Formats: sequence, C-alpha cells, structure tokens
Amino acid sequence: MTCITFLGSCATQTAEQDTVSFVISCDNINLLVDTGPNVVKRLYQVGLSPANISAVIVTHKHGDHALGFPYFIFMRGLEKILYNTKLKSLIVITPSNLSSELFKIFNIYYTMELPFSINTIEIDSTNSVSLDKMKLTFFYVHHTVPTIGFVLNYKDKKIVYSSDTISFKQMVNYADNADVLIHSVLGVKEKTLSKITKIALADEVAKIAQNANVKQLIIVHFLPTYIGKEDIIKSVIRKYYDGKIVIPKPGDKIIL
Repeated sequence: MTCITFLGSCATQTAEQDTVSFVISCDNINLLVDTGPNVVKRLYQVGLSPANISAVIVTHKHGDHALGFPYFIFMRGLEKILYNTKLKSLIVITPSNLSSELFKIFNIYYTMELPFSINTIEIDSTNSVSLDKMKLTFFYVHHTVPTIGFVLNYKDKKIVYSSDTISFKQMVNYADNADVLIHSVLGVKEKTLSKITKIALADEVAKIAQNANVKQLIIVHFLPTYIGKEDIIKSVIRKYYDGKIVIPKPGDKIIL
C-alpha cells in the first residue's frame, strides 16, 4: 500500500493550515517531503515522529520548505536519548549545495552529537535514488532558487511532485500517466504575483494534468486567501482537466 499523508498544503501558516509538507509511506519506508517551520508538531499530530522517517527531501532553500529541518534533526536525536528509540541511518536529499547549508544552521543552534548516521545526497541534474523498492527520479524545475521535483515509482504506482515552479512543457513528460500529480498552484488570477514568485496558476496546471493523462491532481501551495474558497481553484481547473481534483488539509491521507 502507498499512502500520502499531508502535514500542510498552503503557501503560508495560518490557524487552519500549514506550509507544504507531506509523507509518502510505502510499506516500511516513510519519505518526508519538505520541512517547514511546524513540521515536527505536524508529524506528531498524524501519528508519526522524526524517528519514523527514513528519508527527507528538502526541495529548495525557502523558509516554508526548509526552516524546520534543524529542529527535525534535533528531535530525531532526542527521541533516541529519551526513549531509546531504534534509529536507522537517515537519508537527506537536496539540490546542489543545500545540505551543507542546512547542517551549518543546525550546528549554530545545536551542539549535540547525533546518535544516528546521515547520508546526504545532492542532486546535480537528473539523478535517480532507490530507497528499498521505491525509485525516485529527480529533475530541476523553474523557481526563484534552485528547486527539485521528482517522480516516485513504487510497484505499479507513480507519484510526481513539482515543488514550487512556474508551468513548463517538460512537466507533461514527467507526469505522463501518473497516478498522482502534486503541483503548486498560487491561485487563479494573480498573474503579476505568479511571475514574481515563479509559481503556476490553476489553469496552467490543469492543462499539464490533462495533457499528461494524470489520474489525480493534488493542489498545494495556494495563497491563504483561498482557504475556505478552494472551490474557486477547483472550478478553474475543471474547465481544462477531467480527472480527480484534491486540495488537502493537514492530516488528510491519499491511499493508492
């Protein structure tokens, strides 16, 4: 079984929502994708903990995706000290040069010797990484800083994550016949802000999903002004895409 558990799906933190982060669970592997400021608490709220995580992907160095990383590492070590939790080596995957920056920040705030080993993998261009039977193929997207997306293949399932990006043609190839495409959508008509932030709008992502024959489109990174008004985004997407549309809330699970 493959399960995607959302810890947050908004562009910002609010009383109801949190920044984009989710866990993909495939049998005995838990892959944490992005580590926003509230990631540790959100893990506990869905019945997980830092000790349960096998690998972490930090897609880029914006705070809503990376600021929780040092505390996540600290708490993983603390769980070992407090509860004698069995910890396996942690795999950390980032764009080029980002992992060293993340651990520099960790070392500023924490002096503890970690009771687990860390294997860092930095993605130079298009790299494939295998986690047990889970295969990840990474690619760079078009955002304001170097940012990676990925294709995850596990058994007969295909999950694609865009991270933060504008619309670009090659995404159709990456998402081809995906069971799930998780794609950032800023909103529906914020063209100027979309150009500044380099994050796509709803109609652009809908066309990608339709052209790629995606079975299920999951929308993340929407502006907080759409909380409670998610149907506005869905109605625009529905004009161009006839598959299933999901805009998740923290704690929502997608079972494949």
